[in-house]
Amino acid sequence: MQTKRILIGFFLLFLNSLVLAQGDPYQFSRLGIDNGLSHNRVTCIYKDCKGFMWFGTKSGLNRYDGYRFKIFKHDINDQTSINDNYIISITTGPQNKLWIKTRKGFNIYDPITDHFDHHIKAALNLYTIPDSLITSIKGDKFGNYWFMHAKLGIYKYECLTNRMTHLFNRANDTSTIHKGAGSDICQDDVGNMWVIYTDGILERINHLTNKVNSRIYAINKAYPSESIDYLLSIDQQNDVWAFAPLRSNGLFYVSTAKSMCMHFRKSVGNARINSDIVFNVIQDDKGLIWIATDHGGINLLDKKTFGVKQITNRPDDNRSLSQDCIISLYKDNANIIWLGTFKKGICYYHRDIIKFQLFRHQSSAANSLSYDDINKFVEDKRGNIWVGSNGGGL
Repeated sequence: MQTKRILIGFFLLFLNSLVLAQGDPYQFSRLGIDNGLSHNRVTCIYKDCKGFMWFGTKSGLNRYDGYRFKIFKHDINDQTSINDNYIISITTGPQNKLWIKTRKGFNIYDPITDHFDHHIKAALNLYTIPDSLITSIKGDKFGNYWFMHAKLGIYKYECLTNRMTHLFNRANDTSTIHKGAGSDICQDDVGNMWVIYTDGILERINHLTNKVNSRIYAINKAYPSESIDYLLSIDQQNDVWAFAPLRSNGLFYVSTAKSMCMHFRKSVGNARINSDIVFNVIQDDKGLIWIATDHGGINLLDKKTFGVKQITNRPDDNRSLSQDCIISLYKDNANIIWLGTFKKGICYYHRDIIKFQLFRHQSSAANSLSYDDINKFVEDKRGNIWVGSNGGGL
């Protein structure tokens, strides 16, 4: 009799664990061409100062107000339209105008006129930048803008004083920036700017003195003779994440406090992610690192343990990721995480958006509910819920 009770107890615990396992806390809402999006390949995501969400796609720029999309496309008969439909990046520049990068270069969008300016050289001349060879622009928390030039280093524009500072390499002066080609620039919470170059050199610039106060060679040593277009992400602990979206190089993590570098790869021991192609990295409000990958969905990394779990598409669950190829990733100021996929539009997540977890039968999940036609519930003395179905048993 005692043995029978023990077996029943183990069975109830096992059943309870199966039901809880199906309750995936990461449930997503979706937007796509059926909702008015211009194209389902979402290349970049941005939220402007007015609260509009902007989505760059393979075919058009989309502004979303929470209800509907407004689409901007190139019009050969309109010189104030955007210059190309393939959108690469979106960011804010001086005067709160959006700088939209396409395959044909930058456009400056004026929200007052609703027009695009393609005369980038003339606009940059206003800030004493000699030509239009700007590869990226980033605003900082102090209202300054940092322009990365393909050949001439970095230009820092201070809006309050209308002052432009040119940062460039000086031979035999290690406090000046590296002489290589810049790839990306990003700011940490302290205010320092981090720059990575195509040769993998990573350096930190003091935002007050404009001097380099740290230079890290770990990424360069991993690929010493290659020119790679790296991107950067800085987390809340001021640690650096570097990745190359068009290469199978995995993900580099640089701990600034511990002077440590880790290389996450698909085939590397404990530092393992399920895809070597990383498109983007963000940190959520709980401190977890979201890693957007090619055909690996989201790799969710806990910095305390460096354990990684995957969030992937489940074909029979329309609240899962719509696709496992995530090519853009963005966290807005409301802690909503937006994801752009390669072919299936937009997914977005916030723990309070979906109030109820749905338990249902899923052919792709062996431990899911056995049948969707449910007739009865009862709770036993141990707190387990017994579910009676009309055709799928107990």
